[in-house]
Amino acid sequence: MTNNIAGLSGVAQSPANTGGDNKSVVSSTNQRQVQQSSRKEAMDSVSITAVATRLNELENSLKNVAVVDVKRVEQIQLALKSGSYDIHAQQVADKFLEFEFALDRS
Repeated sequence: MTNNIAGLSGVAQSPANTGGDNKSVVSSTNQRQVQQSSRKEAMDSVSITAVATRLNELENSLKNVAVVDVKRVEQIQLALKSGSYDIHAQQVADKFLEFEFALDRS
């Protein structure tokens, strides 16, 4: 009977039919796996391009930019409190439709 375990093929042997224990087979297998993984580690490398570095810098600079225009929010709040804020229903509906169509395209 032939078994293929961890990329190794050969006759399945147990301690009973080898006349000894199975430690040397396991040790040999472990040594091969360590050698193979060492070779893989030596070949792996990472390099960051100038573009990636620039993108990282831009991302960090954007962290300091306010997401909300506080002045605009205050203006709208004051207009709502005073009752002078005009809502243009057609513009709101148009923007909703634009948004929905944009979602369908993506």
